[in-house]
Amino acid sequence: MELLYPNFLWALLAISIPIAIHLFNFRKYTTLFYSDVSLLKTVQEKTKKQRNLKHLLVLVARILAIIFLVLAFAQPFVPASDANEDSTILIVLDNSASMLAIDKKGENLNYAKLKAKEIVKNYSSNTSFKLATHNQLPKHNLLLSKAEVVSEIDLIDVAYNSIALENLTSVAIKAEDFDRVFVVSDFQKTNLNIEKLDSAIDISFMPVPIDGITKNVGIDSVWLENPIALEGFDQNISVLVSNYSNTAANELSVSLEVENELTGAFTVDIAPKGKTTVNFKYQPQTKGALEGIVKIIGPKLRFDDERYFSLKIAKERSVSIINSGESSKVVTSVFTDDFVTLHEMRSSNLDLEMLSQSDLIVLDHLTTITSQLVDVLSKNKELNVLVIPNYKADLKSYYNLSDLGVTSFNKRIDQAAEISEINTEDPYFYSAFGKNPKNLNIHGVQAYYSIYSGLSYPLVKFKNGSPLALRFENENRNVVILTSGLTKEFGTWFQSNLIYPLLYQSVLFKTEVDIPSFNANDLGVYSIKHKTDSEKPLKVALNGDVFIPKQQTYPQRTDVLLDNQFRTNGFYKVFNETDSIGLIAVNIPAQESAIEFYTKQDFSLTNNWQYLDGDVTELGATISSLINGVSYWKQCLLLALLFLLFEIVLLRFTKSV
Repeated sequence: MELLYPNFLWALLAISIPIAIHLFNFRKYTTLFYSDVSLLKTVQEKTKKQRNLKHLLVLVARILAIIFLVLAFAQPFVPASDANEDSTILIVLDNSASMLAIDKKGENLNYAKLKAKEIVKNYSSNTSFKLATHNQLPKHNLLLSKAEVVSEIDLIDVAYNSIALENLTSVAIKAEDFDRVFVVSDFQKTNLNIEKLDSAIDISFMPVPIDGITKNVGIDSVWLENPIALEGFDQNISVLVSNYSNTAANELSVSLEVENELTGAFTVDIAPKGKTTVNFKYQPQTKGALEGIVKIIGPKLRFDDERYFSLKIAKERSVSIINSGESSKVVTSVFTDDFVTLHEMRSSNLDLEMLSQSDLIVLDHLTTITSQLVDVLSKNKELNVLVIPNYKADLKSYYNLSDLGVTSFNKRIDQAAEISEINTEDPYFYSAFGKNPKNLNIHGVQAYYSIYSGLSYPLVKFKNGSPLALRFENENRNVVILTSGLTKEFGTWFQSNLIYPLLYQSVLFKTEVDIPSFNANDLGVYSIKHKTDSEKPLKVALNGDVFIPKQQTYPQRTDVLLDNQFRTNGFYKVFNETDSIGLIAVNIPAQESAIEFYTKQDFSLTNNWQYLDGDVTELGATISSLINGVSYWKQCLLLALLFLLFEIVLLRFTKSV
């Protein structure tokens, strides 16, 4: 047993006051006259004993009342096993998006900050603190004083990169030894796995519960159906909306805004714990990166009622045709619209600069495909290649295509073959025609090359099962091979209306579809195709704040690495020295919308784990007991009052003697 304020023990000198009163006040004598005092002898002896006992009890009551009153001010306590004047404390404060929930006590994040400051308040000035939040700010890696940590707590804002709370805690603990760890959180199940926390560590769990919130609907994800969005063409935008509650969400409004203009709205019903997909159509009227927002009007929790996405409307695509002397009129006629910039060059005189900037390179009926040409093509990882064979092709030279991931041509087969199957399920043909193409005036071929299909995707087949067109994927490169050329030697199939979608899709197709939206905790890559300058890195701006992100530069593109640099939701504009060239949409992780939380019963409390579920006004005493041990001042005060009451009863209700 120890005393928090031992100097108050000097007040025990006040015990002399009741002792003095006892010695002088109870020794007063009163003279009585009796005719016969012999009868008083027996009475005198009896009352003397009663009087002495009463006086003694009063004295004891007064002394004990003073003693316990003094002890109440001195605050006796049994010290905690980890009590230390120079202790180091870790405060893990959950500032994930779910902490933006508002109930009768206000915003959960603000309430959590009050609890965190109450922790700090009850420690001595010699205590060092470390603060761990989802922001993972470098300054939080430092040990802070009481005043410094209070200032940092006031500055904490919501973070949208939801690192698992157990990971956040474990990383901080591994970095340094702490006398005690406080975790202030709503203890959302999707953000915490309590089984991964070390039960040997002294951890105090301080809940910030969401009272009375049993419903929530959130936007799970947004994706684009078309690989490339084109100006003037319908773009299909799909939205997945989730109902996280056990009751149905009826007549939920879901709307789409692009560039701050409402472009569509639906009303949907979602079953309990169900999901539904809402499909919008939008026809962009301009090129470049457009800002899109999907909105819902959900119950209670509003932080997840919007989801940002970027809609990249393709600018002109560059097509380079490599021929042996003159390009095929069939090929050039396909690429004649304003969307395509066409360049022609001979295989003997390659424009390397132009090739490096091309989106599609067409090997147009080349007799020979040299290793030097393939080497040039292989350097561009983002390239699409279309190979149209020559009737008199040198098949040995065509073997050089293996560097692009293409299998070898075997031999030319000079016999008729009828086209029978178009693989409309392949994403290559997306939006080219419907699931069941009609009115296709398809001609057969008179000759074609057999080819080992290998790891390829068949696009068009003959009745005998041999491919007319197939595509190969190699990294981000897409190579489409025609086994029959577009000259009369191969027949008249080039007059078919299949030719246009087959060839034109080669400039539209992308192996990897652009990701329209990211989560703040994604570790993805945002690729921007542009003319790079390694000495001038790209910059990113959000609401006027500009920073240089982590990035990898390639000859014709830059990969912006999405890690903890993108901590806030919103539209991040990517720009070079002068121009905006990209748009990254960052959102709250969908798991933040879940409304399932751990309760006290879910924690396997041990000697090292405590669950402190009182409000802010109750925390002071609770935390003090953790720091200083079990305090007994309240009990001492109560005993002092009881002894005073005992004295009053003795003096008031016992017979005066």
